[in-house]
Amino acid sequence: MHRYLVPIAVAAVVVAVGVVGLAVALVQPGDDANARAAAAEVPTEEEVAAVAAELGPVEVLRSESCGCCGGHVEHLGEAGFEVEEQVFASEDAVPAVKRDLGIPEELWSCHTTMVDGYAVEGHVPADVIATLHAQEWEVDGVALPGMPAGSPGMAGTKAETWTFPTFAQGEVTEVLTQR
Repeated sequence: MHRYLVPIAVAAVVVAVGVVGLAVALVQPGDDANARAAAAEVPTEEEVAAVAAELGPVEVLRSESCGCCGGHVEHLGEAGFEVEEQVFASEDAVPAVKRDLGIPEELWSCHTTMVDGYAVEGHVPADVIATLHAQEWEVDGVALPGMPAGSPGMAGTKAETWTFPTFAQGEVTEVLTQR
């Protein structure tokens, strides 16, 4: 009697794993953003560190007058990213870089981080950067517009939902996630 129960239990596990794998396989870049966001989980610290190690150095582009950028650099370093900084003396240099990268002006923040070909605008948490990379979105980048209180590198307490829009060719495309 037991010899029939074990194969049935194994078959049930295989079917369950197959269904989960199928659901993950069906949620790919280019699909509906809401379906992707619903299927995505926040990566663990270990998963973020693994992505950071895989990526190699990231480059933060900022003006020398900005004080909060250093806090975001520290956050990325603590998450496992190797961070290099390009500090501009001219206040006009950073907006020019953002324009050249095609970051829509309504998404601008104080600094931009280049990560594996993506432009990451503002105080985007390391786990969101890891999600963007792991899911291989076909966009130019992601942003956390403005300088929201409590975001990595910013003082204060998080008081609102953060929305992380993606952009491509100078236009806002869809939302990667919300927190």
